[in-house]
Parts: sequence; structure tokens; C-alpha cells
Amino acid sequence: MGDLFQPLHVGYLDDKGGKLYQISLNGKKTNLHAVWDKDIIEDENITLDDCMELYRKLSPARISQIKKTSFVEWMFQNRKLLYQIYPPGHKIDNSYLEKNKRIVEWQLVYAGIKLDAVLEPLFSTPDKRVIIQPKIETISAADAVNYIGKKVMVCSEVYGVKKIPSVSFLDLGANYPDNPLTIVVFARDMVKFTSGLEIYDHKEFVLQEPSRNIKGNQKSLYQASRRLLSNEEFIYFRTKARFSIYIK
Repeated sequence: MGDLFQPLHVGYLDDKGGKLYQISLNGKKTNLHAVWDKDIIEDENITLDDCMELYRKLSPARISQIKKTSFVEWMFQNRKLLYQIYPPGHKIDNSYLEKNKRIVEWQLVYAGIKLDAVLEPLFSTPDKRVIIQPKIETISAADAVNYIGKKVMVCSEVYGVKKIPSVSFLDLGANYPDNPLTIVVFARDMVKFTSGLEIYDHKEFVLQEPSRNIKGNQKSLYQASRRLLSNEEFIYFRTKARFSIYIK
């Protein structure tokens, strides 16, 4: 759609919009289409500021008129530029680029206005298909004990990672045994952590799921966690590995 601003994109079929029209630009072999695609913009250093300066010269009425122009009408308007695009021969230099710089700048401005006319209605009206997720409160590991049964996002530093054959532990909020929250990952779920758990050591960790109050030593923690998993009550974190959490 926006490409219509480049007149050769709606050019002649016999030379494929200037792609078969060979050009020597300051001794460099290229084609007319490429000159209008990039050489004028790059060699003449056309910037956003240049285009915005021209845009500010347009009245609101003129901008409205451009927006209302149909794409078919705009296509024919752009084709009218073709007669002045083709050079008399096949050799061009910087003077050709300078001569056509202003045309390219205005075409970019028109393309932006037309694109705005299409996108504005799409983004100004909320899409009913979009599901807006409810905002989830973010807490620290130290506060997790106050949010039992609630869905929250816990963000805290991992102070230590401990692994035993059947289970691994991530201590959040402080060093063990003073950490207020422990993340438990069972051995069967470790395959989902291709880089291991050690990469989280002393890094910020984000956990999102209802907090569960499981008190006791590591043995009872493991048994309680197994019960939670049997009920398919899982905690998901990024890679969707299963967790249980231990609040001291």
C-alpha cells in the first residue's frame, strides 16, 4: 500500500517498472527502479525531519483531501510522474538525484498520510477480539505469606540453588534457612530447563501463580508437593515447568 508512493511501482510492464532500464549512476551500473527505491533517498540523505517539514506546510483541509483520495486515483496520479522520471539517456549523475529529491520527499509524505488514513480507524476502535488480561499484583518473596490463595506475581532475587537427585530448590528473598520463599522443581521437570537452574542464581526471578502454604521440613515439603502435583495444580514460569512453592 505505502509502496504506491514510488511511481515505478505502478510503472510500465515492458521494462518491469524500470528494473530492465539499465542506468549508469556516476559510473555505477544499476537500474532506474533501484535509483528510485534507494539511491535518491540514501545519496540525498532524505530524513524524517525533511518530510515532516513538508508535512507541516500542508493545511488540515489538504491533508483531509489526501486521505480521502482513493488508491486507484492515487495510483494514476503517481503514474503521471513517469514522464519526468525517465532520463533522456542511460547515464545520470548527482544532478539527476538532486532534481528528483523533492519529488521523493513529497511522495513519502503522501504515503505516510495515506497509511495513517488506513491505520487510524483500526487502532482508534478497540478490537473486541482482544482479551484484556487482568492486572496482577506484584509482590516480593517476603510478602508472599500474606497472599495465600491469591494470584500474584512474585519478583525476588534468587539467593541460592540446591539440587538433590529427586528435587531442586531455589531460595528466594534471602539465603537458606532465612529465605521466605522456596521454589521446588522436581527432577522429571528439569528437562524443561535446558540451561539448568544455576543460571537463576543471584538473578531476579519472576513467578506468577496462586501462593500455596506448605509448611514443614524438606521431607514433608516433598510429600506435600507430590500431592499438589497429583491434583494437577501446577505453577508455570516461562518454560511452563511444574513447580510447587514452600512458604516458611
